[in-house]
Amino acid sequence: MTSPPTPQAHRWNVILIGLGTSIAALDTTVSIGFPAISHAFALPVADIQWVVITYVLTYASLMLGLGRVGDIVGHRRLFRAGLVWSTGAYVLAAAAPSYGWLLAGRVAQGIGTAFVLAAGPALITSMHDETARPRLLGLYTMMFAAAAALGPALGGALIGIGGWRAVFGFRAPIALLVALFSHRLPAPTARPVSERFDLAGALLLAASLASGLLALNRLPLLAVGNLTALALAAIAVLCFAGFLLQERRAAAPILHLEFFRDPGFAGLSAASVMVNLAGFAPLLLGPYYLLREARLPIAVAGTVLAVFPIGTMASSWLCGRLLGRISAARLALSGAGILGLGLALAARWGGHTAVTTVLATLFLQGFGLGFFQVAYLDLAAATLPREQRGVAGSLAMLGRTLGIVAGATLLMLAFHAVDTAARHAGRTTADAFLAGFHGAFLGAALLPFLVISIAGVRTLAACRQRLKPRPPRDR
Repeated sequence: MTSPPTPQAHRWNVILIGLGTSIAALDTTVSIGFPAISHAFALPVADIQWVVITYVLTYASLMLGLGRVGDIVGHRRLFRAGLVWSTGAYVLAAAAPSYGWLLAGRVAQGIGTAFVLAAGPALITSMHDETARPRLLGLYTMMFAAAAALGPALGGALIGIGGWRAVFGFRAPIALLVALFSHRLPAPTARPVSERFDLAGALLLAASLASGLLALNRLPLLAVGNLTALALAAIAVLCFAGFLLQERRAAAPILHLEFFRDPGFAGLSAASVMVNLAGFAPLLLGPYYLLREARLPIAVAGTVLAVFPIGTMASSWLCGRLLGRISAARLALSGAGILGLGLALAARWGGHTAVTTVLATLFLQGFGLGFFQVAYLDLAAATLPREQRGVAGSLAMLGRTLGIVAGATLLMLAFHAVDTAARHAGRTTADAFLAGFHGAFLGAALLPFLVISIAGVRTLAACRQRLKPRPPRDR
């Protein structure tokens, strides 16, 4: 009989999972290397977006299916395979002799990231019984946010030492080291009956997600008559319809659709995309404000922006502690409200706003987003059966990714629309920029409050249904 892990072994396991997951979160180091990559391969500025697109499309489209694979074969095995694969992918990107090879390396990194993120939440919650789940998920999110916060500053230092190749190469030894020690992680639970993997469902889902995300990216081209976005959107809809049909008839589906018949869970799953979309505004538009309006040196601007994930770290730990006393749905809506307030306050930033005010607002935004993410991750883990913990974790990570990709397109479209309108109205370049900035943040702030309003209406309707007088019984 296997003895339970000691507290020291438990802490070691948490550190291992945190380090392994950090290879995904540390992708924030890459963006600081964009100018150097563009120069090295003589690229137009617009082409650098494919360094992000190839990576995100790959892991987003594979993550949910791989979560199901982990539920079948064991999350430790999936985690370890992802780390070994990622080691080779980082070496491939770091040694890329051409831009095509670099993009191939990014696709390979996306595959490894999908393996790691599909297994991470399930692994960390398998160490103890269900009473410890909220605290462990809060810790997991906090470690992810810490690595993301470290990324920009670390990326700048690495490029100064080894050029743009260093932002990929430095993660290879981290992935390999964790892979070598991953045998210490909790072993998979033996399954009494072997399960089949729904390959058709996984392929349809991957095609739907990839084409849908690419359609979002191509959306701005509609303004010049390019209909690629509409064609991709049609493919995404058809593939998703096929996925739904496949899941209804599959003996062991990727995702059991009956769980989405619960209005609370289905509503918060949709809200996850909206809240993460809104929460991407500070990271997307914040750097422009800090450099153009606040006129901060780039190193100082990076440090100021790091306050956002620091807020996420703080709230992740706190939310994990509160989840045993307050329902996950209430905490998620509270986080959405805090985020919405922070975004609305950012819409008041101007050229003379004090840096302390900016810091406080960024912390508030990150705090609210972290609250929502941990609460929703716990809700997904509690709603789906424990034997589908990999799918639950992947579902939460997928909502975050969809929100970020949608935010990158829609928030920038909102910014450019207001900025252009202000220029046509005769306003100066600086004033037009602030108008676009304020408009995008106000639009982002409305989304969390919309989520809260819809939830409030549903709650009121449920209360009225419970208070509705019942007809008298026949005697």
